[in-house]
Amino acid sequence: MTEDSRRSSTFLERFSSPKIWLLIAAIFILIPLIFYAYLGTFSRLQADDYCYAWNATSRSLIDSQTTWYRTDSSRYAATFMITLAQLAGERSILILPALVIALWLLGACLLFNRIQTLFHLELPIGAAILLGEIWIFFTLLLAPNRYQVLYWRAGLFIYLFPLVVLTWLCYLILNFTADQKNNKLPLYSGLLLILFYFNGGFSETIAAVLIGMLSLSLLLIILFLKGPHRKQAITLVGISLFGAVLALLTLFFSPATRMRQGLIGPPPDLISLIQMSIKNAFIYMYITLGDQTFTLLILLLLGMLS
Repeated sequence: MTEDSRRSSTFLERFSSPKIWLLIAAIFILIPLIFYAYLGTFSRLQADDYCYAWNATSRSLIDSQTTWYRTDSSRYAATFMITLAQLAGERSILILPALVIALWLLGACLLFNRIQTLFHLELPIGAAILLGEIWIFFTLLLAPNRYQVLYWRAGLFIYLFPLVVLTWLCYLILNFTADQKNNKLPLYSGLLLILFYFNGGFSETIAAVLIGMLSLSLLLIILFLKGPHRKQAITLVGISLFGAVLALLTLFFSPATRMRQGLIGPPPDLISLIQMSIKNAFIYMYITLGDQTFTLLILLLLGMLS
């Protein structure tokens, strides 16, 4: 075999490596995420942002929080983060989308890497990075109103940021469950209780999602998980569920919630609530499937390929 033939063969072997293709795919998926982050540099204060800004700069941190909770917004975690962002300076709004995307991508990569380790898949780190990028890209692409959830500061903290926090919380639960040091269980439980209580305080939507997700997880653990991690998993997920329920109760019993409820009238009865939920869910799925059929098909194919 000639020297040129050996070089050509070596090049083809390297180029056919799955790691190379994972890297190429990760770079291509990263490009639109960078573009989304770049568009965030054009963000400006608008709508409710001015109210949050005035409240953050004219009152102390504790006073601003209690004022919002009593008068206008029960979403204590969202108002807290918005206040911190405002205290960091008005120009912080320019980097918030990029910062949130970066934190989300890092958390997603760590989560997927942890999952593949638990299942002993022995995949390269590039696979976890690619899956994280695909997850975030299609979540943003399929968002009903990307501008509202990514480039409007109030909407970002109320709707998108809790998903970022949830990604990190899932990673923490898997790490804590796999830890064999039982003497740290009280520490892990207390930390998860605080974090899930905080994450549930971003909005009623995320609180309901957390309760549903954790309830289903707890049921599956009780029914199917066996082995040394069973007790620890039940304890950690149960404590997390308790934190989410406390968050929803804090939102529900807020004076601001009662005030807003008084403006829109009494809540529907149980039968009407079920009918409205089914009807609105069907309408949402029908519109989504009709408007974004091709995008959903691409996502399905990428999921199967992954």
